[in-house]
Amino acid sequence: MKLKLHFSHTHYNDEELAQSITNILEDSTELALATQKNNQSHINVAHYAYNNLLELYILTQPSTQHTKNIDLNPSVAAAIWNATATPGENLRGLQLFGVCERVQKLELNNALRQYSQRFKSFREVIKHPTDFAKGITDSRFFVIKVEWLKLIDEPRFGRRNFIIAQVKS
Repeated sequence: MKLKLHFSHTHYNDEELAQSITNILEDSTELALATQKNNQSHINVAHYAYNNLLELYILTQPSTQHTKNIDLNPSVAAAIWNATATPGENLRGLQLFGVCERVQKLELNNALRQYSQRFKSFREVIKHPTDFAKGITDSRFFVIKVEWLKLIDEPRFGRRNFIIAQVKS
């Protein structure tokens, strides 16, 4: 999938950054998601799918602590990384910062399509957006809208070169 974004970075062009980000997203299926409530941090792991605007879809239960935190404070941070054969060498990963919210009815088809394409077995559980209302699962889709990111891709951009960029659609 080709990202349709612009980044506020002076040293690297949009295409270079988008290709690196896409490669990292494709090489992993899980992210760590940090939320906060009353100055107390919480972290969880979730599977994700994404679209060409770098919106990440996660499926989670409304009763979880991270969901309750998101309802009170939508500001989140997420980390995605690619494991390396040698620890500390050829690092590749993303730190993403933005807001997370429940997917609204109009966006549910897109979330379901992206998630089903990424996780084939999910197609057997939820086949249509109306399946959520039928109670087939109590999980719901949330979307992380990335505002800025920190990228490391040592094979592409060099050792310990952390690139910070705002995301602009």
